[in-house]
Parts: sequence; C-alpha cells; structure tokens
Amino acid sequence: MSNIIVRPLPELQVISKAIYESGFYGFKNQNQAFTALIASQDMGMNATRFCQDYHIINNRPSKKTETAFRDFKKAGGRVKWIETTEQIAKAELIAPDNDSIIMEYTIKQAEKAGLIKENWLKNPADMLRSRVLSKGIKAIYPQAYDGFLSEDEAIDLDIIEEQPKEEIIECETIEPKNIEAD
Repeated sequence: MSNIIVRPLPELQVISKAIYESGFYGFKNQNQAFTALIASQDMGMNATRFCQDYHIINNRPSKKTETAFRDFKKAGGRVKWIETTEQIAKAELIAPDNDSIIMEYTIKQAEKAGLIKENWLKNPADMLRSRVLSKGIKAIYPQAYDGFLSEDEAIDLDIIEEQPKEEIIECETIEPKNIEAD
C-alpha cells in the first residue's frame, strides 16, 4: 500500500500557501509550492519527499545533487575519489552497467564560470565534489535526474527575464456531432 496522498486542487492550494509562508522549503512564491505539489502527485511521490529532493533555482525545477547521488548509488552506481582538495575534485564514476567516466572540476574552472561566492569561499572542497558528482552522474547515468536539470545546470542558466504571459481566453465547449457514413 502506498503512502501517497492524492489531494484535490483546492486542498493543494491551501497546503501550498502554508508551505510558502512557512519558508520551510525555500519557495519564492506560492505558485512554486503549488506546482511542486502537483508535480509530486504526477510523479507518484510523497509531497514532503518531493520538496526535500527537488528545488527551484533561477525559476527552474532541479534535482538536488545529493538526491541524484542517492539514486545513482541505489541503482548500483559507484564513485571512486581520485583526488579531493580545496583546488580540485577528481573521481571515477561507474554506472550500474559498468560504463565509467573520470570527471574533475577545479577551482580555476569555478572562478572562470563566476561561481566563487559565499559557499565556495567557505567550503571549496565540498563544492568541487558536488560539481564532479552532478556533472559525472548526468554524463554517465542521466536517469538519476528524472529528466530534471541538475542543480549546477540550473545555477549556470542566466536568469531569464519574466516574459508577459499570454492571456487565456475562455471559450465555449462545442460537442461533436455524430456524422453518419454514407
């Protein structure tokens, strides 16, 4: 028996308001929380698990690196760390089908990409390892990301100017007529 609770849309709206206002999962508006709840139901996931495993970066849903890593390992993937310092992270990632890739990320690459901000200054080795994992897993076992962007891909996207939304026009539903064949 599943612990997934399918809720009607009005109930989801109330829950999304509470989630947004609590600030617990970091949604920037109620619509993000509402969309996350709908996505969790569509994916057959518990809403809490979905909110813990995915987040919104630059207005895009993304799967957290640690979540993709968990799914990679559950499927039988492995990681062998070759080097991990505050200057470089390098690892061999071995997919469940035994394909492998050596992936590395350096502090120079992070500087060139304009990533060096607070987290990078405080925990450079952790941030480098995270980049190696997300890029390596995406390259060798993309199904761990369920079709979502990785955190790194979402961070690397330029913030897109919000485009005006098209107006939705209500229209009358027309019932099809039965046409008899000659």
